Amino acid sequence: MTMENLDLSSVEDHYIFSNTPMYLVRRLKEDAAVASAAKQNSPQFLADQYKTQVRKPPENVREAVIPYVCLVALFLQKQAAKLKEMTALSPDPSYKFIAEVNQILVQTLVPTNVFSGNFPQETLSNNFTINPSKTATSFSSIVVK
Repeated sequence: MTMENLDLSSVEDHYIFSNTPMYLVRRLKEDAAVASAAKQNSPQFLADQYKTQVRKPPENVREAVIPYVCLVALFLQKQAAKLKEMTALSPDPSYKFIAEVNQILVQTLVPTNVFSGNFPQETLSNNFTINPSKTATSFSSIVVK
């Protein structure tokens, strides 16, 4: 899929009415068009689209929102390395909030691994340090040795 096939009208509305980077990030994370871009495009395609677009000033609102769509789509794909790579670029100054949006996404993307299962107590005590929380059924943290 290319960006030309996406209906970005709702993204354009969010962009036009945004008064802070956090507002724009919050709205774009919830937008169906951004989710569709994340689902149907590779991280490399999104990064290339971003790089191409931010080199020049946008000619219209649609062009103005494409870099934001790419950044949030990379966030939804949990592409921390690609997002950090985008922070090294110097976008055209006409993209309001672009650096701030990218920084928010990088700071809030915390890759995690979740493991579930039943482990014998001796396995846990030999391989993990367990810091119990105040409730008996959960842990505040588990540190792998």
